[in-house]
Amino acid sequence: MDTALEWVTPHTFCKTVATLISERVDALTASQQLGHSSPAITREFYISKPAIAADVAHVLHELAPKLPTPTPTPTPTRNGWGASAEWLFRVRMTNRP
Repeated sequence: MDTALEWVTPHTFCKTVATLISERVDALTASQQLGHSSPAITREFYISKPAIAADVAHVLHELAPKLPTPTPTPTPTRNGWGASAEWLFRVRMTNRP
């Protein structure tokens, strides 16, 4: 069965959990949730750092021209992917067959 989630590994899942918890609570809580002995390891290897990148959604839109055009976002997203990749991921996940 094709779930379109083949890219998800235990490490990517842990990174997602750590990033979400650190954004909503703090890095110490994220570290404890993952069972790390120190929040330093969690910060270094698991919590995504925000990337400052230009919004290139209009370029990525060429990959899926039948999907709705994204609205530009002037600030980077907190998950480190950038607004364009986040938009493409959201659209792909909501338009799965």
